[in-house]
Amino acid sequence: MLVESDRAVAFAMDDILLFGLRTNSKNPASLEVVGDSLQVEPYACMVRKDDPEFKKLVDDTINA
Repeated sequence: MLVESDRAVAFAMDDILLFGLRTNSKNPASLEVVGDSLQVEPYACMVRKDDPEFKKLVDDTINA
């Protein structure tokens, strides 16, 4: 990672990816995700049109 190798002191990225990078880093306690989001990117799941039961399962899981 750029920050761990001192090639950067900070960088911006999708927050979920930042949290994953921090979790998998050599020293997670040395890293912090800070600041407001620069933009919001909605996530989506693509499902088959002809499987309403599976769509309901996905919708219910996401809503939970």
